Amino acid sequence: MPFVPKGRPLRQGEFYIPRLGHLDAPQPLPDPISQFASRLRSLFDAEIYVPKFLDLSALREFADYVHILVRAPATNDWVFERFAPACASCIGIDLTGAMICDQRLAQYDLQLDAKLACLTRQEAPLCGTTRVHIRRKNLTVHWLFVPMSNTGEAITHCLIMLAYKGGKRHGYGATTTDLG
Repeated sequence: MPFVPKGRPLRQGEFYIPRLGHLDAPQPLPDPISQFASRLRSLFDAEIYVPKFLDLSALREFADYVHILVRAPATNDWVFERFAPACASCIGIDLTGAMICDQRLAQYDLQLDAKLACLTRQEAPLCGTTRVHIRRKNLTVHWLFVPMSNTGEAITHCLIMLAYKGGKRHGYGATTTDLG
């Protein structure tokens, strides 16, 4: 079944983006993810069959923390069409153009392939947490994956917002949550 039944071809920069509605999160969302979701709702809250123009500058302070992935339909491989500038600064390398299985990401073990497989099966936004170990630090990475399509037939793109908190487990409403 198509991602958007009877979807029409879109212009450059337009996407079919589902409503976020209530996000089925395993626990309360940290402030940065919650605020980002709120911003997305304010910009794109329309039925999925209504095309939306994706302008990252409209995301204001969150724009630097947003990755855009593109999916190759023939192989189901995902590539970073845009690697979030804040994340590139954090890890010291811009992975725009790299596949999600790129060895330079292996040390972070974000399990992107499994999350994206789930996203394409469910065809709905996903959010959750992943524990990672980076440079002798344990981090809790909170994530929100939003499926998008520029064809209507299948999910062709994914918008990802990540936020992390270093060290031990923390209160999810904490104002000290770091973006990255």
